[in-house]
Amino acid sequence: MKRQLLAICLMIALAVGLLPGLAGPAEATGEAPRITAQPESVTVPAGTQVSFSVAAEGSGLSYRWQKSRDGGASWGDCVSAGAKEAVFSFSANEAFHGWMYRCVVSDSSVSVTSEAAKLTIDNRPMLTAQPVSVLTAAGLPVAFTVAAAGSGLSYQWQKSRDGGATWGDCASANAGRAVFSFQAEVLYNGWMYRCRVSNPYGSVTSEAVTLTVGGWPGIAAQPQDVTAHAGTPVSFSVAAVGSGLHFQWQKSRDGGSVWGDCSSAGARQATFSFSASETFHGWMYRCVVSNDAGSAVSEPARLTIDFRPRITAQPQDVSAVRGAGASFSVSAEGGNLQYQWQKSTNGGATWGNCSSVGADSPVFSFQAAMLFDGWMYRCVVSNAHGSVVSQPAALTVTDPPCSATPATASLGVCIGGVRLPKVYGASASVTAEKALARDEDLARVWAGTTWRTFLTPENRWRCTLTVQGRSFTYEDGVGEARYDGTHWYFPCRALALDFGYSEYLDSVEHLATYTVLPNTASIPGGRSVPVLMYHAVGDTPYSGAIPELFVTPANLEAQLKYIKNNGFSAIWFEDLPNLAGYQKPVILTFDDGYRDNYTILFPLLKKYQVKATIFIFPNNIGKNKNFLTWGMVREMSDSGLVSFQSHTMTHPNLDQQTEAQQRWELAESQRIITAKTGKQCTVLCFPSGRYNSTTLRLAKQYYRFALRMNGNLYVTGTNRYLIPRYYVSRTTSLGSFAAMITH
Repeated sequence: MKRQLLAICLMIALAVGLLPGLAGPAEATGEAPRITAQPESVTVPAGTQVSFSVAAEGSGLSYRWQKSRDGGASWGDCVSAGAKEAVFSFSANEAFHGWMYRCVVSDSSVSVTSEAAKLTIDNRPMLTAQPVSVLTAAGLPVAFTVAAAGSGLSYQWQKSRDGGATWGDCASANAGRAVFSFQAEVLYNGWMYRCRVSNPYGSVTSEAVTLTVGGWPGIAAQPQDVTAHAGTPVSFSVAAVGSGLHFQWQKSRDGGSVWGDCSSAGARQATFSFSASETFHGWMYRCVVSNDAGSAVSEPARLTIDFRPRITAQPQDVSAVRGAGASFSVSAEGGNLQYQWQKSTNGGATWGNCSSVGADSPVFSFQAAMLFDGWMYRCVVSNAHGSVVSQPAALTVTDPPCSATPATASLGVCIGGVRLPKVYGASASVTAEKALARDEDLARVWAGTTWRTFLTPENRWRCTLTVQGRSFTYEDGVGEARYDGTHWYFPCRALALDFGYSEYLDSVEHLATYTVLPNTASIPGGRSVPVLMYHAVGDTPYSGAIPELFVTPANLEAQLKYIKNNGFSAIWFEDLPNLAGYQKPVILTFDDGYRDNYTILFPLLKKYQVKATIFIFPNNIGKNKNFLTWGMVREMSDSGLVSFQSHTMTHPNLDQQTEAQQRWELAESQRIITAKTGKQCTVLCFPSGRYNSTTLRLAKQYYRFALRMNGNLYVTGTNRYLIPRYYVSRTTSLGSFAAMITH
């Protein structure tokens, strides 16, 4: 019994620490987390971002936000993103109205819980920016602005004429908007304005602000910075409102630190004009506008003198005969000028420096070669301050005109050059003709009294030999026909022919008469013919298409109506030889052959009886829902209102193709379009306006005309293989359209 009592006493002593040596080491304890900033209740409209935050001290803290939907009776952990951070943010929902939030902050062993904060959803408007008082002059625009959050907001601005004692609604047009603007009048001086913002849940009223309107001048338009070359006219302008206004322009030579009145002529006008001098570089100008009530000073504007060269005369297009001289010139102003002429062989896509003699002078002269036909030239003018590039100018090179008159023939051909005659037996005659008649730049026909141009291809001839009434045709003659003053000679390859007796033609030339193939009447020169470039027609562009290419049906109809009602004649390129019959000709072209050309354009052409030309690439016809079918093409062609011409076979960048590829694109598209429509295809449109010297040479072999994309006026008699066009886009106004076709 004594032993049991001793054991019990020993255990009690150990428990209360009376025997520390026997109790073992004490367990370490740390301080519990301490909350230093409690969450605060929040009132927000539904749909806005809400945040609850807690701040605590301690080490290794973790956070766990909880919510209560029943006023704090029961709690559950929040599970959305951020619920385990010190700041818990989420989007407020109407369903959360009245919910309470708290945060459990823990370290490794102890947790503390924050006070609860309440979320109140208030869907009434909430002002986020108040109006600001305005001080202004009579006649200037005034704007009061309020910003609010919430749904279904409406605004009503109010004014008070008695310092805020009574208020009435403003009745002007924009008094129901967040921004209330009007023109200040002296009558409004001292009036107060506020805005009532409402929605179905209630309304709030902004702070009241005051409008102060004085009779002093007000600046309505500030002067603008000007950059000019020395010696050119400069103008600074200011616009002001008020009565009895006086103007005094001032200048500062030190960046605006010190100002002095300008004394030259015009310095007391709203617009101050003078001639720029190099010494004025960096000077600043402002205007003091005053009247009996006070004055106002404009913002300063800076004058910058551009010391780079200034081009005063641009290069002009040049036409030259092959072998003759061609000259391009540029005029420029500036100190220590240097010149470098450049050329482009692909319509301006890329440029390279010219290296021949004179390419570093203001006048660049050289001998014209057929290779240069269609090339473009420009000049880079430089000095120590920079450089400017002139506008490009095009070179057109033509064959020399026919000078000889056939001595014995009533009909002849002139292509240039002389070859000695080679007599062939009198018992036979040879008739030579072009295999395809196209390139009028290479040949002309003598029609008894004058030379007439006609179309021929690449100097390839078909010859027919007639002996004793029997005719034999052979082809593959290549070269130029020659006139020696008495006879014409045609290069037909020698063949062995059996006429019932042995007869061999061992000559590459034969005396021949000429058989005229389809002639084309000459086109009158010097006539202005605007050529317009369209693409698609529609209110809604196709998916992935460029919107600017789609002219709206309403705009197109207005343009066609303008043509019809103002005496213009929409013609085809085929009509150009008959220009004398058209007083105000214009050519409408549509690129690519979109399906809407049939569904929208065609009905409008029929309605107004207006002609149009459509450039198609056969590889795409009938294979894409957004483009024409051959049935549509034939119907439109047969109507007598639409001429279908070539946009090549596949719409490539021609300047990046080989000569063989380009030849196929031009020849095959022409063959197919001619076969499908039953009408000769004689016009080519360069896809994307891209071409090079090879393109131009081949175009002349197959077509009568070729079109580019540069926007200016076509004048007959200029290079008809670089015909320019005006671009009609979705945003072209009727006034701009009228200016394009009126010359």
